[in-house]
Amino acid sequence: MRSPGASSSSQLADISSRLAALQAVLQACARGVEACASAAGHLSNVYLIELDQALRTARTGRLRAIASNTATTSMSDEIIGSVGLSPRQREFQGAQEKVMLALKGILEETQVLVSHNTNFATNRPEILTNSTLT
Repeated sequence: MRSPGASSSSQLADISSRLAALQAVLQACARGVEACASAAGHLSNVYLIELDQALRTARTGRLRAIASNTATTSMSDEIIGSVGLSPRQREFQGAQEKVMLALKGILEETQVLVSHNTNFATNRPEILTNSTLT
């Protein structure tokens, strides 16, 4: 027959080992998040500049902003019509506008993601302090 002290001691050791495992997992997650935030920051410096340049390049030339939903034709349709481009070229122009808008959306979403990661990286020491189990 076991003594009550031995049972509680083994339970305490079990809980302690589980807490140590949980602490290791939380610290590994924090390092992973820090690595992601660092990578996102690096990518923002490289790829956002490239996306921004691609967006600016796409806007040069004949690309124009799409008119509001109330208008029946976009500004680019009017410009293309006055230049006398073929229907296939008009279709290509429309596709270019869609790509330009998609790039703009990606750029804006990436900027939001980077700002959130920057905020997390700033608050990371506080999060780790609160998650440390002793």
